[in-house]
Amino acid sequence: MIYIYFILALVLSMSVECFTAFLLYRSRKLAYCIFLCNLLTNPPLNLITLLVQKACGHQWYPGSLMAGELAVVIIEGFVIKKLYAFDVKKALVLSFILNTASFITGLLILYLMNQHNSFL
Repeated sequence: MIYIYFILALVLSMSVECFTAFLLYRSRKLAYCIFLCNLLTNPPLNLITLLVQKACGHQWYPGSLMAGELAVVIIEGFVIKKLYAFDVKKALVLSFILNTASFITGLLILYLMNQHNSFL
């Protein structure tokens, strides 16, 4: 059943990041580049954070998630640089903005789900 959460996380991340990249640059090529970045980084990030949590306990989840997100920003920044020919700084800033947008969207969805469950 966990694979459904992984798929939902991937789809959410791709949707938010590709849409945001397209809005910022009006480029389908860049949106496709972001799509490929998410295929590369999102599943391993979710799997690694799950494994860390299972092996070390829930208290390790926030730290492993933040370290993983930082690694994702760096990896995606360099993939964007390579595939879209941005300079390193611009690619890393874009990666940071896109990942922050998808992270905040995910937190908002979790918050709304928790609020909904508290009313039931």
